[in-house]
Amino acid sequence: MSQPFWAGADHIGRIGMGDHACQFYRTAQDLTQTLIPYFKMGLERNEACVWVTAEPYPAERALGELRMAVPDTDRLVTNGQLQIYSYDEWYLKYSGLSMDELVRAWLARKDEAVATGYAGLRISGNGSFVAPEAWPAFMAYEKTFDTASRGQLITTLCSYWLDTCEADEVLDVLRCHGCGWSKHKDRWEETVIIAGAGRSRSALAARDRQGMFEIMQLMEELLRAHAGKVRLQGELVHLSQPQAVNLEVIITELAANAARHGALARPEGKVFVRWHAIVNGSRRVQVLWTESGMSSFVVPETVGTGTLLLAKVTENFERTFEPGGMCCAFELSLDGDDGSLL
Repeated sequence: MSQPFWAGADHIGRIGMGDHACQFYRTAQDLTQTLIPYFKMGLERNEACVWVTAEPYPAERALGELRMAVPDTDRLVTNGQLQIYSYDEWYLKYSGLSMDELVRAWLARKDEAVATGYAGLRISGNGSFVAPEAWPAFMAYEKTFDTASRGQLITTLCSYWLDTCEADEVLDVLRCHGCGWSKHKDRWEETVIIAGAGRSRSALAARDRQGMFEIMQLMEELLRAHAGKVRLQGELVHLSQPQAVNLEVIITELAANAARHGALARPEGKVFVRWHAIVNGSRRVQVLWTESGMSSFVVPETVGTGTLLLAKVTENFERTFEPGGMCCAFELSLDGDDGSLL
């Protein structure tokens, strides 16, 4: 027997109550493949469902395809269990709310759904409509929602069009979500550059018996793809998981920039990363990232959002440009977990 047209997104079953997940799609069919089973599952579990659509997957197509998967879709729309909005309709209804007010509105919807007898609230929205100038505010909203929805009877899956996302934007999205997926060939695979909200599943897989991470091993894992072009040097430093997550995000951002514009994008380019611990009233690790071998290096005219974020979350952040490439120095707190980036 042939599979239904939406088959092939097994990861949907791994998104549960309290999760704030994201996915990166390329085509409308990718959205069919994920969002139809996502809402089918929620409706079968007696959850109230709110679906905010945007091009290339308009509300009319969403409703039509969901009818093929859930025969009583029209009844569920009539009784209010399923609500499907186009982005324009949604924006007109909620554009006047502040970020905090919108988050509170979602929590109120959850409370109303539970009081009505539903098992919880299931949400999906498409972020492809966000204009570049509104991106920082939208990411702040996503992060606020991520924090507020943890442990709540809310399941959320946010969709982002990969063709319009630069590396900085992909990292922004992942930082605001507990888990994420993207499609590679015919399979949906978990995105493991970072795994949002501090739950890394890649370079942070190994730790010592005390639950700590050794910085050399972490650096080697993070920069493994560029091993032939990167030199590492530093003393023995152990990091807690939140500190290791902070470092992972920072090094990932620097490596992504270098692979796009810097030394890792040039055959002759090299990167030297060194670090040492500082104890002077507080405990910190100082890291120096140096790029070299770029004879035709051009200083960028603008500062990316990723660089601005790193400047805000690290201590004593400094970026300079030498004839051979970019140099970046920063410090990361080793005192407790209060300085966690995510």
